[in-house]
Amino acid sequence: MNELCGDLLPPDVVEDTEVTPERLQRYLVDRFSDETIKIVSCRVLPGGFGKETIMFAVEGDKFNGEFVMRRDRDEPTVDNDCHRVSREFPVIRAAFDHGFPAPEALWVDTSHALLPGGDFIIMTRAPGTTGGDVHGASGKVDRSLVELLANSVAQLHSLPPLRELGALTEAIAPELWDLPLKEVTRRYIQSIRDIYLREMAVPSPATLALYGWVLDNIPDAPGRPVLLHGDIGFHNFIVDDGRLSAVVDWEFAHIGDPADDVGYVRNTVGRSLDWDEFMSIYRAAGGPELSDARIRFFQIWGHLRNLTASQLTTNCFETGKLDELKLGHVGHSMMAGFLAPIMALMEPQSA
Repeated sequence: MNELCGDLLPPDVVEDTEVTPERLQRYLVDRFSDETIKIVSCRVLPGGFGKETIMFAVEGDKFNGEFVMRRDRDEPTVDNDCHRVSREFPVIRAAFDHGFPAPEALWVDTSHALLPGGDFIIMTRAPGTTGGDVHGASGKVDRSLVELLANSVAQLHSLPPLRELGALTEAIAPELWDLPLKEVTRRYIQSIRDIYLREMAVPSPATLALYGWVLDNIPDAPGRPVLLHGDIGFHNFIVDDGRLSAVVDWEFAHIGDPADDVGYVRNTVGRSLDWDEFMSIYRAAGGPELSDARIRFFQIWGHLRNLTASQLTTNCFETGKLDELKLGHVGHSMMAGFLAPIMALMEPQSA
C-alpha cells in the first residue's frame, strides 16, 4: 500500500519551502550585499504542475524592477528535457542571445540556503499578458495574432544549430544536430517511453500501445533538426499591445523535427485560426514545407506526450514523491481528453 499511496508525514517534519516576501528579501539582500533592497510586491501564480512561478517587484540600489522567479519542485513530475531549471536556463539564454524573444534570464541558483526548496531562475518580467490557456487562445484569433504566432515559430525554427549548448540533456546533445530527422525523433520518443516504463507504478496498456504505434510510424522527412520549444502557443506567449514580448516556459525544449512544434500549435489553437493562412505565413517567414501527414503524426505524438506527462504527474502523488493533492487527479481526469483526439487523428484521412 505504501508503494502506491506514499508515506503520510506529520506536518511538523515537512520542511516549509514557501517563498514569502520576507525570505525573498533576505535572499536578495544577501546576494547583492545591499541592505536597501525591499520587496514591493510578491505573488505566486496559481496553477502549474511542473514549476512554481512567482512574480515580484523590488526597489534597491543594486537591484530593482519587476522580475519572475521560476522554481523547480523539489521533485520534478517529469525529469527529462529541461524540466529542471539548471537545464532550462542555458536554453533560454541561448535563444535570447540569438535574437529570439525569450525572457531575459538573469541567473539560475542551485545553492540557496536562504530560500529552501527547489532551484530557480530569476528573469526580468516581460511586459504584457498571456494570450490564452493550454486548451486554446482566449477568444477569436485575428490575423495579427496569427501572423505573430506563425512568424515566431518560423523564427525559432530558423535559428542555427545552438552547438554552444553542448551535451545539456539527452535530447539536446551535439550529435543530434547532424542526424536525420527520423532518427532524432525516434530517440526522443523512445527516451520518454523509457521514462514512463521506469517511473510508472502501474503503466497503462493503452499508453504503451500508442507508443508502439508512434515508433512504427515516424515520418522519414527531409530537412535538418532544429531547436524546438515543445510547448509553443499563445498560452506561453507574453503579448504587449500586439507585440510579442517573450515566449516563456521552455521546459520541453529539445532538438527535433520542426513539424513537432507545428503539430502542437495545431492541437492547441488550430481550430481558433485559419490554418492555411498560418502555414502560408510560417513558410513565408522561413519555415520549411511540412506535409499534412507529417503534421498529423506530430499532433498524435503531442497528445501522447501530454498524456504521458499527466500520468507521470499523478504517479508522483500516488507513490509519495509529491504530496500536492491537485496532482492526484490529472493522470485520470485528463486521459479521455487526450485519447479522443488521438483516435480521431488515427482515422483514415479522405483524399
